[in-house]
Formats: sequence, structure tokens, C-alpha cells
Amino acid sequence: MLADHYNKRVMIVDTSNEIGGDGDIPHPGIGNARRLQVPNQDMQHKVLIEAVENHMPQAIVIDEIGTKLEAMAASTIAQRGIQLVATAHGVTIENLIMNPSLE
Repeated sequence: MLADHYNKRVMIVDTSNEIGGDGDIPHPGIGNARRLQVPNQDMQHKVLIEAVENHMPQAIVIDEIGTKLEAMAASTIAQRGIQLVATAHGVTIENLIMNPSLE
């Protein structure tokens, strides 16, 4: 929707193929957003920064932030003024705030 209706440059960083679908051809539901598949989950933070440096997105969508390195990459993205849509696992917002992996 951001890419199609609001003409934003949107990058999807798809680590587990939960957003764009499994396979080389992305699901039609992502519209004009561009998708970067992450070959190894340990590289997700690097792919996030690569998306910013190489594709100049206005928004990044990622399926899950779960490590300190990914949280740091997300912070860097936010400091550059790029919108970020992401999930993180937790029962309550307090769980997320107290999670040392996401500090």
C-alpha cells in the first residue's frame, strides 16, 4: 500500500519469507515494494543497512527484529528518517522494553 498508493520507495527485508512469500517471485500482495531476501538469519542486520545504503528507501518492512544487532540497525534506520515497520516477539510492551536482546 505504501508503494502503490502513496508512491513511497519501500523495501521489504524478508528473512523467513513470511512477507513476500516463498520463492523467487514475490507474492502479488506486496505490490511495487522491492524485496530483499536474507540468505542467512545471522546476516539480517547487514541486509537492513544494505537496503538503506543501496536502495534509498523511504520505508522498510521487516518480519522480525530479535537481536541486539538488528535493534541497532533499526535504530540507525530511524535516525536517518526512514519509516520502519517491524515485529518483535513479546507478551506485553513491557516484555519488549525489558528484553536485553532488543536494547
